[in-house]
Amino acid sequence: NLAFADLMFLTLCVPFTMYSYAKPWPFPDAICYLTIYLQYVTAYASVWTLVILALDRFLAVVCPVTAMQIRNMRNVLRACALMWILNLLCNLPALNNIGVFRYEFEGEELGTCVDSVAIALTSASKAEAIIFFVGFNVGAYVMPLGIICVLYIMMVRSLWRSKEGMKVSKEAFKVKRRITKLVWVIILTFAICWLPQNIRFALKAAYYPKPIFWETEDSNFFFAVQTSIQLLAYANSCINPILYAAMSERFREAFVRLCGCKQRNLLIEESRLSLYANSRSRPQGPSGPDSCEMISKKNLLRVSNSTQKKRHYSS
Repeated sequence: NLAFADLMFLTLCVPFTMYSYAKPWPFPDAICYLTIYLQYVTAYASVWTLVILALDRFLAVVCPVTAMQIRNMRNVLRACALMWILNLLCNLPALNNIGVFRYEFEGEELGTCVDSVAIALTSASKAEAIIFFVGFNVGAYVMPLGIICVLYIMMVRSLWRSKEGMKVSKEAFKVKRRITKLVWVIILTFAICWLPQNIRFALKAAYYPKPIFWETEDSNFFFAVQTSIQLLAYANSCINPILYAAMSERFREAFVRLCGCKQRNLLIEESRLSLYANSRSRPQGPSGPDSCEMISKKNLLRVSNSTQKKRHYSS
């Protein structure tokens, strides 16, 4: 679900934002409404999926008995579906603000797609601007991260109590800690990548109807700051798959299976072990193809047993 939200966010945000920086808005107004609306929906979906992930980790670590009954595929699908429905409904009021901001430049009428036409025209009141900007800060950053932090504090306390009281085996504790660490790194990455954008929104609310201090000094500097903040927010959706691959062994194995490389790698390993057995069988022990085959089978058996143990612990 997080991967889908990230992919949707990048697909909807990057191309249209990139074009709007380069040229005036050339598309119909309906495209502007749809893209901005779905940008907000997918941005909220990403962070609230992190809340669901944190809740899942909390149940697995703190309430393992209850988690066995609750944590199933049906409830996962229900939670994700409910999250998307609520996001779609809660972001509907944003459609009243979205639009194409028209302006004149060197005698030519141009347009750009904006989150709020009233704020772009500075016709909105101070209270409306604060609700618009701070509402995003609270709903898409402060509130979800606050819930996540509370869940993780309770989770860490439970993990250390379990370790001190020896309530769980060493291997089970390692597995829980590894998965919890992965989710924590993903959440921390989100917090860092989206912090500048939320600071920018808070400053725009505080300075409205005046521009932020860096917007009045140098247009090139403003463009560089604005672009860097946007790119950092977009980078979060690109970093997540890298984190999965770097920290999750199960993700790596599933990715290899998806690419169809698993069987080919096993055949290469079998061939390598067979050659190794042939070279080891010459100086000692019985000679001949039977002895080579026996050594090869023993080596393959060891590899198979170690692989099964590895999969058992990782699952």
